[in-house]
Amino acid sequence: MLWMRPARLTRRATPLAESAFTVALTFGGVGAITLAGSRVEPLSLIVACLVAAVATVALQRWGGRVTALIALGFGLALTALQPFGDLARDVWFGAAAGSGCAVGVHGLVHAHGPGRWQAGLLAQLALIAIGVHLAYRDRAPLLVLAWPWADKALHALLIGAAAFWLNLLWRGRRWAIGRFRIPAAIVIPLAAAALEEAIQGLAPWRSLDGLDLMADALGLIGFWLLSEGMLRLAARRAPLTEAGG
Repeated sequence: MLWMRPARLTRRATPLAESAFTVALTFGGVGAITLAGSRVEPLSLIVACLVAAVATVALQRWGGRVTALIALGFGLALTALQPFGDLARDVWFGAAAGSGCAVGVHGLVHAHGPGRWQAGLLAQLALIAIGVHLAYRDRAPLLVLAWPWADKALHALLIGAAAFWLNLLWRGRRWAIGRFRIPAAIVIPLAAAALEEAIQGLAPWRSLDGLDLMADALGLIGFWLLSEGMLRLAARRAPLTEAGG
């Protein structure tokens, strides 16, 4: 995976101003999750804001050097589902939320091309980590889930969007399986979703649901098609840019 290049500081995006914006965005995001019916501890909100501020400055100064640490943090957030106590899980929730917002803002403001797609993917992984985390702790957004088919829509959006970023980052890479060429951006997230769906029986309030996996697959296909359209549009514009230059 490509690393994001260190950002150049500009008058329009000083570390302090960007940190303040990221902290405000993080506070609003965690607040929205709470208003949606999820129980979020004050410790998680404090950690999220602190991590957002620190990660924003670190990304501006060192770029890709901290990207690996953020990715590792998402992985640790996913492992903090059952084995650890509530204190550790609250801290990891905040870490995932804060670092996810920071890398998303960094990608939007500073990164270009593959670096921006990488940032989008990492931010999406943070959202997935948060969703899985809340589900396994039985803290899902109940007000949202009360809507018809809301659970399936969340599956399609959270898991499906991973295919969008992956396909852009990998430039439409496909794997040959017999006569077929299967998009890697669909296969990998779907395999991970299938594995997660298979182990849901470990949580007493969750159960294996084939419709969830179907929603994941539909979301992956839909977002993959969207990214394919963007790749084709970029390919059409490239010759015109070269001719004009």
